[in-house]
Amino acid sequence: MFKNKKLKNLKLIDKQLTAKYCGHKTDRYGKIEAYGSSVKTEMPLRDGGVDYCLDCIGKMAIRCTWCGETIFIGDPITLYSTSTQGFQPPEYAIRYKDNQFVGCLGWDCAETGADRAGFWLPDTESNAGHVVTIRSMYSTAASDGLAISGD
Repeated sequence: MFKNKKLKNLKLIDKQLTAKYCGHKTDRYGKIEAYGSSVKTEMPLRDGGVDYCLDCIGKMAIRCTWCGETIFIGDPITLYSTSTQGFQPPEYAIRYKDNQFVGCLGWDCAETGADRAGFWLPDTESNAGHVVTIRSMYSTAASDGLAISGD
């Protein structure tokens, strides 16, 4: 029916899709809200569908251990370690390893952009978010025979 691929993709704007992993009906474009913050997003298409609905993506958001700001799926993260004796992380803190906690890359939180350790991404096995570190991204790319270089 669609000869032009661009026209076919435009048709998906108004179409509700069934998410692959959560099974919910969803729009491809929309607003995600969590912890008093919101973002507008466009869900990536994979095999003509989306992996999760907008509501489930919102439920995968977490809060920064250090400043409490919202970290949405796809946001860059830091992994700061605490060596402070008696440090009590907030209840919502996400522990990565030992004394490393997930933090945001916000202006008032991260010391520099060089502190970026990875991204907060969906985990298809648990329908929750998880950390994908830059080191693991390099390892995966190398094992797949890909080369990654800077600008």
